[in-house]
Formats: sequence, structure tokens, C-alpha cells
Amino acid sequence: MNNILISIIIPVYNAEGHIGRCIDSILAQTHKNLEIVLIDDGSSDNSLKICKEYAEKDSRIVVLHKENGGVSSARNLGLESCNGEYIGFIDSDDYIENTMYEELLYAALKNDTVISMCAYNLIKGETKDIKGFCSDADTITNTQLMKDIYTYKNMGVLWNKLFKRTVFFSNDNSPVRFNEELHFCEDVLMLTEITKNSSYIAVCRKALYNYIINEDSLCHGGISERRLTILKALDLITAKCSENFPSIIKFAEYFSISNKIGTLLKLMDTNSIPDKKLRLNALKKDLKKHAKSIDAKMKLKILIAVYFPSVYKLMKKIK
Repeated sequence: MNNILISIIIPVYNAEGHIGRCIDSILAQTHKNLEIVLIDDGSSDNSLKICKEYAEKDSRIVVLHKENGGVSSARNLGLESCNGEYIGFIDSDDYIENTMYEELLYAALKNDTVISMCAYNLIKGETKDIKGFCSDADTITNTQLMKDIYTYKNMGVLWNKLFKRTVFFSNDNSPVRFNEELHFCEDVLMLTEITKNSSYIAVCRKALYNYIINEDSLCHGGISERRLTILKALDLITAKCSENFPSIIKFAEYFSISNKIGTLLKLMDTNSIPDKKLRLNALKKDLKKHAKSIDAKMKLKILIAVYFPSVYKLMKKIK
């Protein structure tokens, strides 16, 4: 097990304040056979310089630089460049416990799976919440994992998982690629695609990944052009779920609708998006189309959000 090479792909963009902590946590791993691929995605601060300084001190670190294109394009470059038998992903503002990859690799080998996952800490200021305890068993089916993601019982992310290289690479060694047009929900789309390759996912219930909640990040911030790519992502997720996990398609549809409603409300509250009125009308039309084929409870939510958004917001607060 100690001889197995794990490649860890870390997109880096204007991360000078926290990239050192992230790298230090990787260098402290008890599994030492690592390839640490840092992809500087056109940073305008000292991130690239810091990455290069670390690379000079540890030969396991590879630093790549590219023009800014977003996390999907950075991860694609990482996949094209890495050599590991197993592959992991980390966000540059997060950090990991020192046994994370040893335990994820052990879980995968013990249970003969090509994907393993661990619990994680959600950290906001001084508050830390442990999440991701999806099962008391050593494994979970791929269908159950995706259902848990679509119903918000688990986050649709890559960073708390370890993947065997074959999950991403076909026989001709071409990787499954992230859609570079997407900047939101791209992880959920990728998981909907690649988890079909693993009937079971090994589960480590220890919280080994530390996810920092940054209110200014794309995931937690307000509406933007990049965030609006979620609308395309949601349609692609539903289509891919229909293809790979037809038995849980209704949960993918719920996931899509709830996120579209959230996007609608954010779009209503901003004046910074060009063609706002046209986009609102298009999104309302799309939601009303969903309402024609969904169950009564979800249909009611759609109609309230579209015609009485202030009432919908109040209902959410009360809930």
C-alpha cells in the first residue's frame, strides 16, 4: 500500500493567504508516496511564487501555470498531467488531517472499490460541524450516494474522496473532462458521470477533510455570470442522472428545481446582471415547464416562487 502513488490536484487562484496551510497539511500526510499538482489559475497575487517556493523544497510538488479559466479548466490540466494510480482533489483554502489519504486508500483496498470517501468538518469562524456520515456500513451504493447528494444529505463534492485512476481514464488514456463552461455544480455533474463506474463506495466515517466556509467565495456569494452557469449544469445533471441512475431521477429533478428557484430569487435581488429581465423571464418559463410534470408539493413551491417570491422567502425563513 505504501508504494501506491496518489496524485493530489489543487487548483490555486489568488490563494496567498491560505495556500501554505493547505500544502503543509498535504506534506504532513502519513502516506508519503504523493504527487502534489498545484495548478495556478492565473493568480494576480503571490500564489504562484509561494507554490514555486514549496516545489523547490519538496520534489513531490509539481507546479503548473495557466491563464485564468476557472476550477474546471484547472482540474482538467491536473488530470492530463498527473501520474498517480489514485487521484484526489483539494480546494486551496481548505486543509486535511494527516491520515486522510492513508485511510481513504486503505478503505478502498479493503473493500475493493475504486472510490472511497470520508466525513468532513464544515468550519465557519470558530464553529466546526462534522458532516458526511452517510452510512454505518463500510460501503454505500453509488445510487444511494447520488440520492443523498440530490437530497442534500451529503455534499456533491470531490474533495472528500479518493478515486482510482481508471474512474477518470478510459482505455485510450483520455480523461473524463470537466465541463469548462461550468463554474457551479460542476462537481455534482462529474459525480453523476463517474460514480457509475463504482457500484459501491468505501466509507470512512472519520472527519478527515476541513472545509472552510468563505462567504465571499463563488459557492456562498451572491449572483454573478459564473454562478449563472449553474442553470446549464442542472439540466446536464438531470440528463446524466436519467442515463446513469434512472431509478432516482425524481430526486435529481428536485435538486435541479430547488437550485433554480434559489437562482431565481438571487437574480431578482440584483441589478448587476446584464439582460436581467430577459433572464428572469426565461428562468420563470423554465420553472413553469417543470411544474407541469412534477408532483403537487413541488409544483406549489414553483408557483409561489415565480408569482409570490416574497411569500416564498418568508416561508423559507419560518422553516
